This record gives sequence, C-alpha cells and structure tokens, in this order.
Amino acid sequence: MKKVMMVAPSVPDPRMLNRVQALYKDYRLVFYYWDRLSQSIEPDMRGVERVYVRTRGQSRGMSLKTYFAYWGFILEGVRRLAHESPHIIYAYRYEGLLIASFYRFWCDRGVKIVYEIADLPSVIFPRGRSVIKKVMAKFCSATEKRRIKKCALLVFTSQGFYDYYYKKFASSIPRVEQECLVGPGVLDKYQKHPLDFKPLVVGYFGNMRYLNTIKTLLDAAEGEPKLKVELAGYTQNEKKMKKLLSRYRQVRYHGVFPDGGLWKYYSMVDVIYCAYDTDDQNALVLMPNKYFEAIELGLPLIVSKETYLAKRTKEEGIGYEVDETNSSELRELLLSLTPDDFKRIEAASMEARKKYRLDKHNPRLLAAFKEHVDHE
Repeated sequence: MKKVMMVAPSVPDPRMLNRVQALYKDYRLVFYYWDRLSQSIEPDMRGVERVYVRTRGQSRGMSLKTYFAYWGFILEGVRRLAHESPHIIYAYRYEGLLIASFYRFWCDRGVKIVYEIADLPSVIFPRGRSVIKKVMAKFCSATEKRRIKKCALLVFTSQGFYDYYYKKFASSIPRVEQECLVGPGVLDKYQKHPLDFKPLVVGYFGNMRYLNTIKTLLDAAEGEPKLKVELAGYTQNEKKMKKLLSRYRQVRYHGVFPDGGLWKYYSMVDVIYCAYDTDDQNALVLMPNKYFEAIELGLPLIVSKETYLAKRTKEEGIGYEVDETNSSELRELLLSLTPDDFKRIEAASMEARKKYRLDKHNPRLLAAFKEHVDHE
C-alpha cells in the first residue's frame, strides 16, 4: 500500500478530514500541519498512521517574527517529508505546494504531487496596493505557475477558482472538483433551534477575517429586539474584535472556534450569516464551508451580492444575497422572513443534499487518484 503524506498550513478543517475519509482505505496516510493555536479542539485523525504538528511560531500579520515562523514551517515540512519518503504528497493551499515542490526538487524527482486549491492565495491576491505587496504577488504568482506544472492532479473546492484564475494556465492538468457536505461527526448532534422569531437568531461561526462585514451584522441587530447575533471563531486581531463587540448589546461571542463542537453553535441559531468583503478577490469566487453547512442543516444562508457564492445560493434556492456594507438592507431582509420562507429553504436544502453528498464526491476523488496519480 502506497504512502500519501498530507501537508497543510493550518489545523485540518472538515474538508481536509473528508480527504482522509476518501483515501485512508487505499493508502497509508501521514499528516503534517501547522497548529497556530487558532482553535481549541483536536481534529479527528482516525485513519492516519502518524501526525506531525508544528506549534512553534503561531504569530500572524506582517512582521519579521511571522516571516521566520512561516519559513520554519516550510523547512520542517521538507524535513518531515524526507523522513517519511512518501509516494504521493497531498499539498493543501499554496504553502503545501511550496513544501512539496522543494522536497521534489531536493530529494525525490519521482514523487507525485496533488495540489488542493481551497482559496486564491493571499500572497498572490493581497489586500492593499503597496509596491512591496505587488512585487511579492508577481513573484509568488510566477512561482505557483512553475510549480503547478509538476502536479499530477489539482483539487478545487470551488469551480469559481478555476474559472476566475487557474484555467488561464492550468487547463492541461487533470482536475477534480470537491464541493461536498461536511463529513460525518461534525454536525451529527445538531438540534434544530425552535423558530419563534422571539428573537430571530443569526449566527456566524468560523474564521472572522472580515470584521467589517461582522460589523454590518451587528449594526443590523443593534436596537432591534427581534434580532440577536451569536458569534464564535478565530480573529487575527483579538484587541480590535473586543473593542468592536464592546459597542453592542445584542451579540454573544463564544471565543475561539470551535469549543464544544460546531453542532453546538448551530443549534443556537435560525439563520447563517456568510457575507464576505467583496473588495477581497478571494471572496468573489470561494465556496466556504458555511454554504454546505447551511444545506446540511436546512437553514437560510445570507451571502454577499455579485459573488460566485451568491450565484450558487440563488441557483439552489437556499438563501439571500445582500450588500455586505448595508446594515439597513440586512435588517430589513431579516425582519421580513416568514415561517413559509424557512419551510421553502428547508425543502430546497433537502433536494440540494443529494448533489453534494460525501459518498458521491469521495469516490470521485479516489477515482481521480487512481487514474492520474497512482496509475503505475
């Protein structure tokens, strides 16, 4: 049985754990990831032979300390790969591709690389227009284009990433889309929140990278007794987050995500908020986990207008689109929701689940492995 080493720059999320479920029966799996202490629960790594976790250098943001932490993670990853000598490397995000490519160049030119694209890399699509960021973006873009040519298979979590950017230079490389529901165990204990509109509870659970859109949600609920907000998740600027929350009374922040399980938080809410800042190019084309969580739970999803996510949400009939900067529009939408709206969305979600079932997508990934990666 061949060995696959999975490499990720963060604690494995439900998507990465789905990949484990797809592959562990046919391959020996080893995992290396970077735990930046952004959550307080250990991922379920059943099916993985060995797990290497880097916990040093958890700093974020632009600083010399962050730079050394970043390259420490990269170099340790190459060292771990050299120790394991895998047949296949499953590289998650841009950092995983760097590690896999360095190992291939220095140690084993015959190793196969599978590259999962779960975001447009922030180093290639940075926010801000400084000269340094532009130069770095061009360098990193050229680096990715060179490295990606050596990949045996590309895995996309959103067709939007391919259409928006990667088809320009990666159309000849085999690819497979993995747009699917969260894996078993993540939401199994979910209990539907009683819908009585007293108040209507809106939740955002996950990485709070866009505090401006969180503020829009808080502004929409503030002073309106029929609305309440529940939040849980990691933020890069804890001080700024606390200052923001101190201005509002109709919100409860549960801290670092997840604490006690994702199902616990979703059992508190009636609506899922997933409006991202459209000034960020990544937000225009991504397919976040919240989309699939909303389908799994049958809850309405609120997303940003004029995005790939809004297009898919509208097609499935599972939610609504808003201007993520307009709190009045959001408040008006939330207050207009009726029991019939919830019944309609629940029925649409039930139908959509058939399309995104994990037991359909995991065999597709395994088949792509057998055809394009492990075909010798």
